[in-house]
Amino acid sequence: MKTLILLTISIFLISNVYSQEDSASGDPSKGHSIENHHRLNELAVFVGGTAKTEIKGTYFSLGLDYVRLLSFSGKWGAGAFAEVIFTKHPEWVFGALLYFHFYEKFFVRTGPGIEIIKHEEIDPECNCVHVKSETEFLYRIGVGYSYHKNSLIITPTVDVDLVRSETALVFGVNVGFSF
Repeated sequence: MKTLILLTISIFLISNVYSQEDSASGDPSKGHSIENHHRLNELAVFVGGTAKTEIKGTYFSLGLDYVRLLSFSGKWGAGAFAEVIFTKHPEWVFGALLYFHFYEKFFVRTGPGIEIIKHEEIDPECNCVHVKSETEFLYRIGVGYSYHKNSLIITPTVDVDLVRSETALVFGVNVGFSF
């Protein structure tokens, strides 16, 4: 986990150097500037899949993503997400993300979150099944490509969620609008 945090910090420090080089060059075609983007907020529905290593399966996922561009250059953003993974007992995932648009419409994102997992336990006293709920910390890191046409947004993404010793690959597309 320490390695992952150091890697994330390194990515953002290196990306900041590239951000300063792009703004110093004066080339408006580089980056994801507010002038090219016109809107600061993005809201989208996520449709995709989650491949879980612990359960050894891929499950349909549905969610909602929000992003707010933070810097004048439009390279930095912050956002939040909520997703449901349709396993035998649906799992809920919530989190906050920091975005960096490192090359034109490509971005990296990373941040903490939680996963609410339900599982069945057999009670030997009554010989019945109880559904228990657990909340686990997760860390998400991912990449994506943001395509804009007027206010329409189409964004394919790939993320890796680290939960306990489990790794989940989350892939799909966000379709929404900017405002």
